Amino acid sequence: MQLEWLDKFRQYLTQEKNFSFHTVKSYRSDIKDFLGFLSFKKKDLKEIGYPVVREYLALLQRKGLAKSTLARRTSSLREFFHYLY
Repeated sequence: MQLEWLDKFRQYLTQEKNFSFHTVKSYRSDIKDFLGFLSFKKKDLKEIGYPVVREYLALLQRKGLAKSTLARRTSSLREFFHYLY
């Protein structure tokens, strides 16, 4: 089911938001990583909230990702949740 959301999100970014190919590719990769995190935590999209997102972003920060990468990942998540809700 989560991969279905990912494909629909990609279509949304391409068709409705008119994002560039590279932006869509990056956002899709970011969200795929986030969905992997949710799977590892045994969480479903329907049951997550701000604390789970914060935990994910904190994990990325501990991994040493650049601030620009963290900012893009945050934007990806924001756009994804805007799409979902």
